[in-house]
Amino acid sequence: MKLHLILLRNVWKFCYEDGVGSRVRGRGRWMRVTSEVEAMSQG
Repeated sequence: MKLHLILLRNVWKFCYEDGVGSRVRGRGRWMRVTSEVEAMSQG
């Protein structure tokens, strides 16, 4: 379980940095990944 959380954090960090690096274009992916992570954490 802890490994899964580390993996999620790495994905989150990557997508966040990608979103900051390429503002508008990265933002759609960032929002999509955020909603996917929320769905995963809920069930």
